[in-house]
Parts: sequence; C-alpha cells; structure tokens
Amino acid sequence: MVSRFLTALVVLIMVFTFTFCVHIFAGQNFSSSDTKEKMYTSVIVYPGDSIDSLAAEYLSDEYENKDALRREIISINHLDYEGSLTAGNHIIVPVYR
Repeated sequence: MVSRFLTALVVLIMVFTFTFCVHIFAGQNFSSSDTKEKMYTSVIVYPGDSIDSLAAEYLSDEYENKDALRREIISINHLDYEGSLTAGNHIIVPVYR
C-alpha cells in the first residue's frame, strides 16, 4: 500500500515537473542573439539609381559580396540581367534585421 502511494507520488511529481518545464520554456527562442531575420522592403527607384548602387547601399554581412545581393534583387523583381530600373517604380530589396 505504501509502495503504491510512493510510486504514484513520484509519478505525479514527474508529470508536474515536466508540465511546468514545458510551460516555462514554450515559446522561448534559444537561438543566438546575433542571428538576424531576413525581411523584404520596398524601395522607390530615384533617377540615377542602379542595381549596383542599391546593392551597395543594402549590402550586409549575410551576403558573400555585392554581386550576390545584386543577383537576388534581380531575381526577386524579375528584372533583366542588366537590371534596368525606371525612376518612380518600387522594387523589393532583401534586408536583415
């Protein structure tokens, strides 16, 4: 009788502890604080802007080089390889925050 009571008590404590830990740690982000999330922003094209100038402006450490960002901007916006831009249009540029 005492043995069953102790077993039930141990099981109950284990279930309570597990439930408590899951509740406490649910939704916690254990990733590094240096990790940035990739987002996208709309940029207005001004006269004189080029894909190269925008890539230079929005380049971050997440990209190997400016050309990698340039290729992504061209791909996202379905531009020609030359990346011809028209002043007044909006283009989408990836950014990390």
